[in-house]
Amino acid sequence: MRDRLTRRQFVAGTTMASLGATVGLAGCLGGGGGDGVPDASFTFTVEGNTLTVTHDGGEALNEDNAGAVQILRSQEDTEALLQGWELPIEEGDSVDVGGQFQSGQTIIVRWFTTDEEEFADLASYDIE
Repeated sequence: MRDRLTRRQFVAGTTMASLGATVGLAGCLGGGGGDGVPDASFTFTVEGNTLTVTHDGGEALNEDNAGAVQILRSQEDTEALLQGWELPIEEGDSVDVGGQFQSGQTIIVRWFTTDEEEFADLASYDIE
C-alpha cells in the first residue's frame, strides 16, 4: 500500500509567454521537515496541445532520493497516470505531455520514495 507523506506546498507565481501560458509552481516539500521529500520546483508551460513540465530548481531527483517520478492527471477525485519521468531529473530537464488533458483537470508531479511505498506531490497545475 502506498501512503501519502505529509507535505507543504508553496505556489510561486504566474507569468505569460508569447506562445502559451507558463505557470510556476514550486514544491517546497520536506527538506528540513524530516519527511525525506526532496525540495524541488517545477514549471508548467502550455503551448497548443502540449504541456511541458520542467524541473526549474532545487534538488535533483535520482536513485538516491527517489524510486519513481510520475506525471498524473486528476479530476473529480480520480487520478490517471499520464507518463513516468525517467531518473535522474536535474534542473532544466523537462518532459512533454501531449494532448492528454482538458479543462478542469489538475496535472501532478508525484515523487515516490526509493522503496515506492510512500509518495508526495511535488507540484501541481490546474488546466483552465
